[in-house]
Amino acid sequence: MNKEIHISQESPHGWWIAALIERFEYYDEDQNDPERECLANRNLTLIKANEREEAYSKALEAGTASNGIECVNKDGEKGIWIFEGIETLLPIYDQLEDGAEILCEEFSDLSVKEAKEMVKPKELLECFEDMNPKSEPDASGQRR
Repeated sequence: MNKEIHISQESPHGWWIAALIERFEYYDEDQNDPERECLANRNLTLIKANEREEAYSKALEAGTASNGIECVNKDGEKGIWIFEGIETLLPIYDQLEDGAEILCEEFSDLSVKEAKEMVKPKELLECFEDMNPKSEPDASGQRR
């Protein structure tokens, strides 16, 4: 039985956004310990596809492109990037142009105070971190 695809799961202009998860694994890690810490990236990637199955295939292809790439850190430790999979695959509804809405996340149970606290001043936005010399990275590498 073929179910009709809801309009919210289609992209009228053929663009999708995928959140691809990859992590770095050192060769000398205990690979049997799933609780070990690791460096991981969420890569937001634009995908051009006519429908969601094609978008899914292209997202997998984009993610696996970095799978197995070997790197060496500043201490000479070697490892590889491992593509874990797709976290999110969403259609983009607007035509891509300056000011187009790419993602929308709805929060239905926030207080006004919590909504206001989500906003950051310019110097704390990620692309302006170098303008805030007092910000020190926390344990996860994020600047606060």
